Amino acid sequence: MKRWNFTALALVLSGCGSNEPGTTDLLDNAATDLSPVGGDADTDADAECLSTIIAVTPQDGETGVDLDADVTVEFDTPVPATSDLAVSVLDTVGSLTVAADRLSATWTPTEELQVETEYTVDTFLCETPLTTTFTTVSAAVDPALFIGNAFSIPWDDITITEPGNSALLQAIVGIDTVLLQIQSVDADTGDAETAATVGSFVSDNMGTVNPICPGVVQDTADFSNNPEFLFGPQTISIPIGVGAVADVESFELQATVAADGQSLESVSIRGLLATDLIPGFDAECTSDIVALLLPTCLKCDTSPSGMCMLIEGNSTDAQLLATLDLYQACALL
Repeated sequence: MKRWNFTALALVLSGCGSNEPGTTDLLDNAATDLSPVGGDADTDADAECLSTIIAVTPQDGETGVDLDADVTVEFDTPVPATSDLAVSVLDTVGSLTVAADRLSATWTPTEELQVETEYTVDTFLCETPLTTTFTTVSAAVDPALFIGNAFSIPWDDITITEPGNSALLQAIVGIDTVLLQIQSVDADTGDAETAATVGSFVSDNMGTVNPICPGVVQDTADFSNNPEFLFGPQTISIPIGVGAVADVESFELQATVAADGQSLESVSIRGLLATDLIPGFDAECTSDIVALLLPTCLKCDTSPSGMCMLIEGNSTDAQLLATLDLYQACALL
């Protein structure tokens, strides 16, 4: 998870407080222990505040945040007991507690947050305000709306963020689309029977897709955070070049099921490709030829060299393929 770093920000103590909803001032919070760490309050009373905010969780702009999520603010040095620290989450209420080592403070909501709502977090410390936002999870979707639906994520619609030379990667990967079907969901556990593979479009002007059945991977996806789900990590096979196939290790597909169950939103993919196992390519991730892709090389199990090229990308949506049943087409059990 990304962290917000503000290492160049020097904070100076302030006596400013707030009575807005969702705000907790430490000096007014009787439940918070404000005694100095390893000393007494009198010694610490005039201490200069040089603490820096190094992280706020949830991170700024984060989505899919749980309805009971805490807000945690971390500091690089212990915050003096005399500081007037306040954390405000607008349109809700909560309480603030400082850790015993004074290196963090946690705001806990006193009531459940609203679904699919953007919240603004105002943090005040030492005359310096900081504002971040996060958005809670979407409303749960009735599985009956999407069970048995197959979805297509066209390869050309995926914005590749890794490797750096995305155009070259998309040129050498010989697939038209990534396919995924959610076959069932356990209402108690959130386990979802799911299958994924890649496929090619048929030139019939009807949107027909031929799945590559030998490459189908079945997985118990995590749908416990309905409507978000995570497929993988699994190993999936993809065509590379002409007549060659390569395995993508630790392949994951994450997405959100749309409210009507007829599409997927906020799709992201991730995997590790062993470039030295691609027939006709046979080049390690750190080699000069792979360097043309501007890769990020990470440790993996499938590559003889122990290093694989990271593949990451995202797409705004995945569309329903009404004419495809992946389980029937590929005779899956």
